[in-house]
Amino acid sequence: MPFPKKELYIPIEIKPRELLSRILLGGIFAQNHYRVYIASKSIIDRAIKHREESSGTYFFKSGSARKDAYKVRDKVELYCVLDEEIGVAIKDADLEAAIKIRAKTISTIDFWFSASNHITSAFREVWPDYQSRVITTGWPKFDLWKKRFEHIYEPKSLSLKQKYGSFILFSSDFGFLDNIFLEKEIKKQVNQNIKNSLDSSGWTKRCRDAFKDFNLFCEDLISYDKLPHCIPIIIRPHPGENQHVWYQRLNGLKNIKVIYEGEISEWLHASKALLHRGCTTSVQAALSGKPCFFWNPTNSNSTHEYQLLPYALSVKVESCSDLLKNHNIWKKDGLHFLPIENTSERICFPEKQLSSELIFETVNNKASKRTDYPLKIPLSLFLYAGASQLLLILVWKISLLRILFSSHRKIRKLQNGIHAYEVNNYLDKFFPGEDLIAVEIAPGLVCIEKT
Repeated sequence: MPFPKKELYIPIEIKPRELLSRILLGGIFAQNHYRVYIASKSIIDRAIKHREESSGTYFFKSGSARKDAYKVRDKVELYCVLDEEIGVAIKDADLEAAIKIRAKTISTIDFWFSASNHITSAFREVWPDYQSRVITTGWPKFDLWKKRFEHIYEPKSLSLKQKYGSFILFSSDFGFLDNIFLEKEIKKQVNQNIKNSLDSSGWTKRCRDAFKDFNLFCEDLISYDKLPHCIPIIIRPHPGENQHVWYQRLNGLKNIKVIYEGEISEWLHASKALLHRGCTTSVQAALSGKPCFFWNPTNSNSTHEYQLLPYALSVKVESCSDLLKNHNIWKKDGLHFLPIENTSERICFPEKQLSSELIFETVNNKASKRTDYPLKIPLSLFLYAGASQLLLILVWKISLLRILFSSHRKIRKLQNGIHAYEVNNYLDKFFPGEDLIAVEIAPGLVCIEKT
């Protein structure tokens, strides 16, 4: 006998950034008798397209692509957004522009889950007619920063420590590593902003300044590598960055490695300290007591907003060599932060509940439609998913293919694809003793259910 269940669709754009938190979120829904589907966006969207009637909740990371939003909206009961690009590290100038760009899709969105009250207030000011749709819950990613989940990173972190020894982790967010790609993206964004009647000058300057800072940072690393007894630095490229450029620029350095593997939390826990220039991981580092340093050279081209958490929670260093000058700041009691006004306004970090649980309660109160059977997978989708998954696996395993596809952003973002075995591995860690199981109903398309 079929068991009618509500459904949740979770597209993954950047696997190392999103998958673990989405497994936690999906597991909470599945505990409450949902069928939860996790896959890349292209596979999820194709699967939904074959639904005969609209059902389920679609949970995406952005609301800016109007064409895609309307296509999906017609096939689901609820459309929800948790926008990974609008987090606690975003500058206020970028926040305002990002909200205006997304204004054209707000009518398709049922709930927009915000990372902080500060962001929620900014959205509601631009979208006064849709205030009730923007809700401050925090993010599932924040849940994984809590002590109760630290154990899930221990085996991998221990392995990384044994392999790489003592190291500083640099979390990159330069975005643009070569001038050709920079100018191409600027042209694309300027054209989009013209359509949305937005000024591009500020954004364009920040992008070009970030590229200049990337060149400064590479020069800084070359100087640092020559220092005696320097602590090795591992560069963690941003998912949108072309890693091959990093390899080319830092080739031959003995104490600098460029590695883009796994989930960043595993590397953070394995590291001696975090070095950054304004990323969300810095907030995670500070909350976990990890020494956190903001690379802020005097000749930097970028400007920073002092009230942003990544800046305020970090010790400022003018160069990588500064990390070695004052060892007492490596001690937890030696870290001194700027006072932050209204910290709770800048990040929603619920103490008694998980953000994932708050999101579930909000969605479940409105979702009503149930389906008797899981998604039907037509042959065309199965073949597409199989080809996509095979390509990802081959590129991930064969180093030559990695180099050839290094400029392919989708492949970089999805790494080796999505598999039921890894989803089950984390379900067991998040929900020990629970009867949750993940099954791959098509290559790269995983369904989580309570048995």
